Amino acid sequence: MIAAESRDVVVVGGGPAGAATAILLKQAGYDPLLLDRATFPRDKPCGEYSSPRTISILRRLGVAEAIEALPPHRLFGMRVYAPNGTHYTVDYHAVTGEHYALSIPRLTLDTVILDGAKRQGVEVREGARVKTVGPYVDGGRTLTVQTKAGERCIRARLVIGADGHHSVVAKGAGLTAARWQHCWPHRVGIMAHYAGVTTLEQYGAMVVGPRGFDGYSGIAPLGGGLTNVAFVVGMRAMKRRGMPMEQFFAHCIEALPPVREALVGARRVGKIHGVGPLAQGARRAVADGVLLVGDAAVYLDPFTGEGVYKALRGAELAVEAADRALRAGHTDVKMLRPYLAARRYTFAEKTLANYLVQMFVHLPALMNYVTPRLGSRPALARQLVLVLGDLGTKREQRGLLSPVYLWNLLRP
Repeated sequence: MIAAESRDVVVVGGGPAGAATAILLKQAGYDPLLLDRATFPRDKPCGEYSSPRTISILRRLGVAEAIEALPPHRLFGMRVYAPNGTHYTVDYHAVTGEHYALSIPRLTLDTVILDGAKRQGVEVREGARVKTVGPYVDGGRTLTVQTKAGERCIRARLVIGADGHHSVVAKGAGLTAARWQHCWPHRVGIMAHYAGVTTLEQYGAMVVGPRGFDGYSGIAPLGGGLTNVAFVVGMRAMKRRGMPMEQFFAHCIEALPPVREALVGARRVGKIHGVGPLAQGARRAVADGVLLVGDAAVYLDPFTGEGVYKALRGAELAVEAADRALRAGHTDVKMLRPYLAARRYTFAEKTLANYLVQMFVHLPALMNYVTPRLGSRPALARQLVLVLGDLGTKREQRGLLSPVYLWNLLRP
């Protein structure tokens, strides 16, 4: 028998984007229902490295204290290696004197934020899989949800999809991206945890591969003797690898000398996990009765490490739009459309900067050329550090994309 219930807001997905959205809705006076198909704690493939601005949002969510109690591993920055071995340190702490990145296993981070939602009174149902999202009728949508106890129908004035880059909510709302959207860079990620890495402590490493590798590696110390080692490689190389995943992972390590040297004496613990393609997203982030947030809205190659920050900041923007629509009594696309403008204003420059960085990663010779120049041009380097760390002002973000900045960076 199918039971029915009604809610003002249902959030689908209990990761950082969904849990943060539910917390903020609760703080705004709503009674959201949060659904996730998994049972927490659950792991998720990720570089497990979050940009410095993340901690300020965690404080607003009321979960920073619990995260600080873990404690998280603090990274002052990342050493970025060009294919020829030269490197430049993106040092947040040196530039600002206070900021640092967070390095936490997703198994832990996601659970802490979700537990924070439960503590603040959010109703969370784990093991609840959303099968379908119905059409927008009479000011709301109906979700069909599968649980161990059977199917339930839940009607909601607003559905917020935070269910990842294979979003059921996006599909049900007709928001699946066209083929031409999010088509570059066409890469996949693979990662594993290693114990016994002793060469990295306060800094992680990003290692760009030489011509023919088509990708890069990210290494992030997690504390407690654990280190995240990830590779982002071309989809074509993954499909044509012609060897088991363990052997391919070892091949990637050998192909990048800084990674190979960092892992001397270390050992892999646990399985190798994969995720991708890394350029995905919805056609747009709103529809009648639907908002998308986090990876459900857009999922890009994570070289600049802003994935968790973007999920949390996106949750803030989503709740502002949701509150405005619910108070007005209308959740149609016209009322929700300001969310798109808010996302563009907030994320446009960083997204373009991300694509600019991807161009350098895609062209090893250009990366070799630029890396030493950052070391000798401190004003340019400082601006880059602030933007990549999500610490820059709008003016600094836009300046990074200006012809003047690029000329000063590329000139002899």
